[in-house]
Amino acid sequence: MLKQGVYVATATPYAPDGSIDLGLVREQAQFLIAREVSGICPSGSNGEFPLLDAEERLPFYRAAVEAVSGRAAVVPCPWHPRIEEMIRLSRACEDLGADALFFPPGIYFRYNDREIGNVYRRVREAVSIPVLAYHIPQLSNNPISPALYRQMAEEGIVAGLKDSCPTRERIEELLPIARSTRTWLLTGDDYFALASRSLETDGLISGTANCVPELPVRVWKEQDRAAQDALSRICDAIVSCSFIPAARYLCSRRGLDLRQTREPFLPVTGEEARRLDAALETASDFLR
Repeated sequence: MLKQGVYVATATPYAPDGSIDLGLVREQAQFLIAREVSGICPSGSNGEFPLLDAEERLPFYRAAVEAVSGRAAVVPCPWHPRIEEMIRLSRACEDLGADALFFPPGIYFRYNDREIGNVYRRVREAVSIPVLAYHIPQLSNNPISPALYRQMAEEGIVAGLKDSCPTRERIEELLPIARSTRTWLLTGDDYFALASRSLETDGLISGTANCVPELPVRVWKEQDRAAQDALSRICDAIVSCSFIPAARYLCSRRGLDLRQTREPFLPVTGEEARRLDAALETASDFLR
C-alpha cells in the first residue's frame, strides 16, 4: 500500500558476473527499511531499466517484494520499448505483489499527448494496482503536461504522477489537480526535497537515498534545512561525476557494495572518489 514519505529509486545490485544479485536485493532492502523509507522503486532510472533484460526483471521483482515483506511499498518501473512486453511485465509485477507501478511514457522518440495517454491506458486496463505517470523529460524526451495529467487522472487512468523536473511554479500548478482528482503527486529531485515537503506533496522518490537515506527521510519528517543542505552537497558531488557509478560508490562507502554497474558506465576515478568521500564526510552527523 502506498503511503506518504520517501521512496528510493533503487540501484540494481549486480553479482561479479554481471547478473542481478538477488541476495544483495535483500541486503539493500534491509539497509533502506532500517532507515525508515516508505518504499522502494526497483528498475527505474537509477536502476538502469534500459540496461535490464525483460526476463531477468521477474526474479528481481520477486526478490524485492519478498525482501520488503510488507514493511514498505514496492513500486517497480516495468518500462519496455514494446508496449505488449510492458503489459506482460506489469501483470507479472501485480502477480508478484507489487503495490503500484510507475514508468515514463517512452524514451528517444517524441510522442504526442494522445499517444502518451494511450500507453498509460493500455497498462491500466491490464492491471488493477495503481499506475503512476513519470515526468522526466530531460531523459525521456516526453513531458507530461498538467493538462494531460488532469485528463488521465479524471479518467482513472493514472493514480498519480512522479515529477522529476520540478519547479515551484509547476508543482503549484499540479497540486490542485492532484487534490481535486485524489491522486498522488511525488517529486523526484533531491535538491527539491525540502520545497516538496513544504508544498505538501505526497512524497519524494529519491536516487540519492540509495546511499544516504537518512538525509531525505529527515528532510521529509522534520523539514530540516541543515539536512537539505547536506543532501544538496552530496548531490553536487554525485552530479559532478557520472551519477549512477557515483551513487553506487557512495553505497559501498556505507557498507552496501552493489558492485560495478554495466557498461557503458565506468567506475569513478580516484579524483571523483575523493570528492565523493569529502561530501559524505560533511553529512556524517546525520548518518547511522
